[in-house]
Amino acid sequence: MRFGLGNISERISKKSKSSDLIGITVVEVTQEMVGKKVGIFTAIEVKPKGFKVKVKYNPKSREHAQEHFCQFVRNMYGFAGFATSGDDLRHIINHFTDWLKK
Repeated sequence: MRFGLGNISERISKKSKSSDLIGITVVEVTQEMVGKKVGIFTAIEVKPKGFKVKVKYNPKSREHAQEHFCQFVRNMYGFAGFATSGDDLRHIINHFTDWLKK
């Protein structure tokens, strides 16, 4: 039995692993965004305090596959990233909402 979002085969699991927290983040759309609310797919990979985010991970590592999934979500305009704290989560969401306003 396989567990995890999108974990349909061993081959796929080695390439891409979903984040620990998956959901929708409700964002109030401001005047420059037509004044409506939208749901944004959100994928946060929770890591222990002290974890260091890298630009590149070992291709055989769990983090490499997890980052691949986060990049997929970001490419689809969702919120995604590694977080060790609430501050990290706020940074991920603020980064995206700032981008929406440009």
